[in-house]
Amino acid sequence: MEPDRLTAYNPETQFKYRFDLHSGWFSATLYGKYVEKLYVANDWAVRLPDYHLLNLVLRGTYAGWSLDVQLSNILDRRYLVFSGYAAPGFHFMTGITYSLF
Repeated sequence: MEPDRLTAYNPETQFKYRFDLHSGWFSATLYGKYVEKLYVANDWAVRLPDYHLLNLVLRGTYAGWSLDVQLSNILDRRYLVFSGYAAPGFHFMTGITYSLF
């Protein structure tokens, strides 16, 4: 088999990025990726739609406590990573942590 023909789940173009902001007790991270020409089979068969994901993490810390909020897929993109299985749209997670040390 020719290596150039092994296209299954190997996007032709993928661009990832990340921006961080830290200011005293507050921090924010914006990160995402753009995926283009993703195929589910070799030989460029069955191309999935291109997609762009954007995520945001916010964190506040004070006296050993940390509050986190993660916003995933904030553009609410509908996309496929595997044929026939849609990835989740916008969703969020939160967390509280206390550090003894």
